Amino acid sequence: MGHTTIMPDVKEYVTTAKAASHPDVDYTAYWIRRLCQDGKIDAIKVEGAARGTWLVHLPSLLEYVREMDTLGTQKFAPYKD
Repeated sequence: MGHTTIMPDVKEYVTTAKAASHPDVDYTAYWIRRLCQDGKIDAIKVEGAARGTWLVHLPSLLEYVREMDTLGTQKFAPYKD
């Protein structure tokens, strides 16, 4: 039996640099990489370079940005619901 791999729609994925330059995103490429590493947004790590390259699912990042904007200072509350 062979393995079946479902490939994501790569048209929705961009590099961290491209994601950081999006007009609705006020994060640096470094911070976006941290979000990828921490599993806060959907992303794919492409191995090859020394650190690898992260491809960011742009809709996931934009949703995260909206959620953080909505939370405002509440995102720092130690007792979030």
